[in-house]
Amino acid sequence: MFIDRRQFVTSAAGAALTVDDFVEVYPDEGDVDFVKAIRVYREVGYPYMLMPDHVPIAPSDPASLQSFAYCYGYIRALLQALEAIP
Repeated sequence: MFIDRRQFVTSAAGAALTVDDFVEVYPDEGDVDFVKAIRVYREVGYPYMLMPDHVPIAPSDPASLQSFAYCYGYIRALLQALEAIP
């Protein structure tokens, strides 16, 4: 997760990290706790964009359109779920 207040964009990339490897994964499979991250954004009043950064490439989706759609849907679902909590 990365916040750049000059660009007003938050990049959300799922990644599974080991000492020797970096693997692009879907947000619910990586090392970042996106529920916790979005809660923090809400708590601090972050008003800017939240978007996928890097997504996995699937053999049947070489342009990653389905992967981006999944990630946008995942982010939107988390936002909606947290909006439902007072």
